[in-house]
Amino acid sequence: MSLSCSLKSCSSIQSAAPLKPAAKTRQQQHSPCSSNPSSQRITCKRYPGALLSLPLKRGAFLGCTVTLHSTHDQQSSIRSPQRGVKGQHRKVPAAKLTLEKETQTQAKHGGEKEGLELPPGSLGLPIIGETLELIRSLNPENPDAFSGPRQAKYGRIFKSNALGRNFITVSGPEAAAQILTNEKLYATEWPRSFKPLIGEHALSMTNGPKHKYLRALIANPLSLENLKTYVPLIERAVLSLLDSWQEDTILKAHQEMRRLTFNVISELIFGAKPGPQTERLSGHFDVWVQGLAVLIPIDLPFTKFGKSMKARRAILSEVAQIVGERRTALRNGEPVPNDILTRLLTEKDAEGRQLTEVELSDNLLNLLFAGHDTSASSLSIIIHSLGSRPDVQQKLRDEHARIRSGKAAGEPLTWQDVRQLAYTDQVISEGLRLRPIVGNAFKVATEDTTMYGYRVPKGWSVNLDYRAVMCRDSYFPEADQFRPERFDEKLKPYTFLPFGSGERQCPGSALARMEMTVFLYHFLHLWDFELTNPSEETVFVPMVRPKEGLPLKLRRRVNFQ
Repeated sequence: MSLSCSLKSCSSIQSAAPLKPAAKTRQQQHSPCSSNPSSQRITCKRYPGALLSLPLKRGAFLGCTVTLHSTHDQQSSIRSPQRGVKGQHRKVPAAKLTLEKETQTQAKHGGEKEGLELPPGSLGLPIIGETLELIRSLNPENPDAFSGPRQAKYGRIFKSNALGRNFITVSGPEAAAQILTNEKLYATEWPRSFKPLIGEHALSMTNGPKHKYLRALIANPLSLENLKTYVPLIERAVLSLLDSWQEDTILKAHQEMRRLTFNVISELIFGAKPGPQTERLSGHFDVWVQGLAVLIPIDLPFTKFGKSMKARRAILSEVAQIVGERRTALRNGEPVPNDILTRLLTEKDAEGRQLTEVELSDNLLNLLFAGHDTSASSLSIIIHSLGSRPDVQQKLRDEHARIRSGKAAGEPLTWQDVRQLAYTDQVISEGLRLRPIVGNAFKVATEDTTMYGYRVPKGWSVNLDYRAVMCRDSYFPEADQFRPERFDEKLKPYTFLPFGSGERQCPGSALARMEMTVFLYHFLHLWDFELTNPSEETVFVPMVRPKEGLPLKLRRRVNFQ
């Protein structure tokens, strides 16, 4: 989850009907995977007279009865016991029993989906699929090392198998519309490390009625009316940070952005001022976030994931202390801050329900994470991009000067001022597009369906690739260039999705946009800066950030208007 997204929502698409078949590429036409429905197979090791179970995903197995004859040249048969599928007997060599791809995945076929092929691609080796290829492709500086070559070969949709899961990776605004407007057909399913680290009761981890119930309670403190009251707090935090910087020094800007955003979200949630407690919490999050990038989460003291889980327990311990003190103050009728915690402790939904203790803990952790790491990453990307575009810096300063011209010296920003900074909003949007903080939406098909003319079986994971659209020339000309003016034009729906859409759009997105706007307004007014390494690379795992921490040379501006 992230707390950043557009204040101007994309136009909605009215229908999420199955997508029309796409024209096959030359590679697809000659690919045995796409032209022969029975070409993807998984080998069963021979166990005479036994029931063979193959793990397809956590908690689910594929069973098949295997009968072997004694002579080497005789044939053996496989019978699929899947409910709803008529058992089929296939004659295959005894040395190599196979399960057709349909018996791997489908519990039923029907209607227009019957007879459709799976998307092109490869399910890899028996049992392990393409897990080894996925592991070999891991590169924190190239998040598309696995999917990129496959998209180049197969196009906007391909299939694979890794880590015990069959999955489909898909891109394009049509697919985004189909997936993001149909929560019942495409339920959210995060990577395995996310749920134990974030918490199974966190808003971003839930689906269906539980998600709607949590969203109703958690989104209210982040509503437009409440956002207006947060501007003074954010401005104080920004000015405090900028005043602490020293001239003619090298400053690691990314760490400063993390410090700013954590101080802001801590005060918004708990009313906590910067101090030992916020420093401890921030340190725990530094360790905690590393576990999100773990492919196989093993909770042992010496593993990265185990250390992250230990950090989670430390975070929850700090949070529990704060919550306990606040509950006591409320019971005793003592004055308390009108912050997010107070609202979550006192507000009820339409049916009179309040958050349980575990729901409160998981969602406070989720808010703390989403409210600082993602916003810090976005600000760092924007600062880096501005470093090589003095013309954009000047346009921003000109826009900000127009706001200042109507104010007395030192007069604070207001919500109305923030809303008038249209070009600043475009700069933020371009930073979010250029280096999306959330590159994918992870879903699972709850029913058999179709996409781009291919079959998507029930139970398969569906990975919607945001980056493949937002960073593609066909939707954003010169996509690798930082061009805020591109947002002068109307965008095609579902092409700009830095933080989701529909029911899953981050509820705190406008808060982070406001935070970034206030920072840029004061930063460019008070400081000139120079990138020490204009070609600094970006790291995408576990969070998007400049590889070297974004070192800047600072010079205080004195003769500004």
